[in-house]
Amino acid sequence: MIKDFPEESTLEYIHGEKGYAILVRRELVAEIPYQSYKDLSYRFAHFLWHEFGHFYAINSETEDFHHYTDPGLADDSGVINMSSERKKQEGYWLWNEFIAECIANHVSFTHRSSTKYYHPEKIDWYPDFWDPITGRLLDFLEGAFSYYPYTVDEYSLAHYFAYLLTDDLCCLYVDAARSLKLKIWDNGAGTVRQIVPEDGFEPSCITDMSGEFHGPLWKLHGILSRQLKKERFWEIDADTLETIGDSIADLIVLKVKMLSGIGNQG
Repeated sequence: MIKDFPEESTLEYIHGEKGYAILVRRELVAEIPYQSYKDLSYRFAHFLWHEFGHFYAINSETEDFHHYTDPGLADDSGVINMSSERKKQEGYWLWNEFIAECIANHVSFTHRSSTKYYHPEKIDWYPDFWDPITGRLLDFLEGAFSYYPYTVDEYSLAHYFAYLLTDDLCCLYVDAARSLKLKIWDNGAGTVRQIVPEDGFEPSCITDMSGEFHGPLWKLHGILSRQLKKERFWEIDADTLETIGDSIADLIVLKVKMLSGIGNQG
């Protein structure tokens, strides 16, 4: 039994002096609503694959970036003039969680899509079906900007992008929105209609956030999308980490300015 967790532990992925261990906390799985034992088993497996994702990605690093998980800052440079080293750390805080969830999504999709029950072509995109997807995207985004008062939560932001870019149901939703297959409520008339370009519907929910955040969020979207298109998408380099961290730094500065009222005075 493990009684003491080393300081360098990454959540449930434990680095011990005798090797590595993965801990999936029962209370985390049990807190999630489920309909059956099969559903609970699937959710447990997803947690497990997520932790294996940490293991795989960290041990695939060609350069040792794992020291950036230390909760202390790489240096004391300020947010406005954030150093290259601290930007890499900010980038790694997001990347480390993002890539683990992406790997879990990839494995889950590979398994699920191979069963006889997987028929995405039969989905009828009524509002009641896809509305929970946008709700989850918004929850992640709002958590990223609301959890801490004067910074952003890289964990929530990482899960937002992993869900948006690699969860198969969310990806089907994004494709359906772009292909104008979504059905929406007809101005409260109690009926639904097919979405049209004039509705200006944007499936990522980025445009639902304050306009100041749009630029850095879309920049992160582009960086992570390009990374996932690589054959070995789980491998990261220092320059990409710094670019991710640069966008996070921009988001932090914008949030602090908004909270301080800077630039909002007419």
